[in-house]
Amino acid sequence: MCVFLASVCIEISDYTLNIVTTTGNITEERNSLVTCQTNGADCVFQCLINNKYPFNGSSDCLEASKTPLNGSTGFLYDIYNYTKCYKYLCIQSSVVQIIKFINSTDHGRKDMLALHSIRNSCQALFATNHEFKKAYIAVEKEIIHDIMAASKPEEGKRTTHNQFLSVNVYNLKRNNLSLINDTMQLEGPQLPLNNESLLPEIWLPVNAANHIMEKSGIIGVVSYMQYSQFQLHRENISSMVLRLEVLGQRLQNLKPPIKMIFRVNQTNVHNDSHLLCQYFDEYGRCMSGFTRSLIKMHSTYIVM
Repeated sequence: MCVFLASVCIEISDYTLNIVTTTGNITEERNSLVTCQTNGADCVFQCLINNKYPFNGSSDCLEASKTPLNGSTGFLYDIYNYTKCYKYLCIQSSVVQIIKFINSTDHGRKDMLALHSIRNSCQALFATNHEFKKAYIAVEKEIIHDIMAASKPEEGKRTTHNQFLSVNVYNLKRNNLSLINDTMQLEGPQLPLNNESLLPEIWLPVNAANHIMEKSGIIGVVSYMQYSQFQLHRENISSMVLRLEVLGQRLQNLKPPIKMIFRVNQTNVHNDSHLLCQYFDEYGRCMSGFTRSLIKMHSTYIVM
């Protein structure tokens, strides 16, 4: 293993963070958009903070050692007495490895920020690589479960928002949801700037609710600000995207099934278009789909 001496220079100006290493440049803007370039190629740059560095002024250069990683597709920068930073090229093997490392931690919101930073840094790869998206969906599930566990709704429902998604977390053991035909209705969280009339309906059978209450009793309904991880073939999504998660268990083989009714925004849909409903398992695999003509449809539903 070869270890090289290097330096990492940091500059902060106009709410923008610039980091310069011997093999690349990283820029993080105020809106959390990260740009990492190595010889013109996209890359991922992430740091593990160990100790606070006495940063004076708006710029500084730190001594570091640089070690090649993963067949020279990445580097470890060990910034002495401060932190370790990893930089990888945006290729499938490297990116999936980084995402799986996130899955081994338990930090909730911080992990969500790291996950979205990887996606933003490797946008071209994310748009076309199914394995990247599958790994992303699987790790996102674990982070959502961390958020659900931390929410601990005592009054039946609690809503958690961040810049990426919103989660309605239900404690079915403390919730007085109304029952209609042996089903109870769950609400999907409303997103900013989203038409409330497009909110889907979710009907959970009572027997499924009883099964959930035998264990944690916690179920989460997630809606997304960005949902390109579910666009495996760059499909045009005309409804909200929802995700259902139960803390500590799976929903499967339900009889009767969950019914979800999605409102479709038809303003940008042509008369000869067709509607595809599809759902994913917890591993990011698209499991099923069916089509309906949109000409006479104002909503459709998918059953699980």
